[in-house]
Amino acid sequence: MSDSPVILQFSSDGKEVLAAIDKNKAGGIPVVAEHFLMALEEIGAADFEIDYASIDRLIQAQGAGGKSFPVARKLDGRVDVAVSPDKMSATIMVVAGKGGKSPDVDDIRAALAKSNVRFGIKDDLVQNVAGQGWYNEKVIVAEGKPPEDGMDGKIEFLFDASASKPKPTIAEDGTVDFLRTERGAEHPRRRAARGKNAAQSRIAGNERHRRGNFRENRKRHPVPDRQKT
Repeated sequence: MSDSPVILQFSSDGKEVLAAIDKNKAGGIPVVAEHFLMALEEIGAADFEIDYASIDRLIQAQGAGGKSFPVARKLDGRVDVAVSPDKMSATIMVVAGKGGKSPDVDDIRAALAKSNVRFGIKDDLVQNVAGQGWYNEKVIVAEGKPPEDGMDGKIEFLFDASASKPKPTIAEDGTVDFLRTERGAEHPRRRAARGKNAAQSRIAGNERHRRGNFRENRKRHPVPDRQKT
């Protein structure tokens, strides 16, 4: 039986520690906070969340009235998730348990899913946060994929389009080939690529192409027909 003037007992659910002061065991010696901390260590509750305000009330009363107060609580850890306003990234902060269970990888993933974060999750960072105990640190663990804007197709003329007719090819021997003239090169358009935010929602890029562009370009800059010899 302990000779400590501090009497401790667990609540019925085991999540709280109740304390009182035994005036007879105190023997007229004032009970101080150190007595409570030593008593909590003896019963294996030193890592619980300690309520120093309750301990202070008991010290002030020094056992008068024989009342018990909860002085420590068992708390499980938690995962705080913050999603950016544009939903393109998610940050977590893991808080360790106090006497209870600290979050593991499954707890972090469950917290992300609860916040609707399902895409771009960095599994290696999640493993490090849980495995190495990165507590009370803000870590970006998910990032979306930004959309890519499309690009208009275009025709690049390899000759002077302002001239009324293309020039025929003249060989070194002075012969003229009217069938071989320098033509334009057509560059097909690039379609816009969709992105995804951290909530796995698709984000559309700007589709700059309009179906009439090629036709309009050809109207403005017609490619001359080949001339017959």
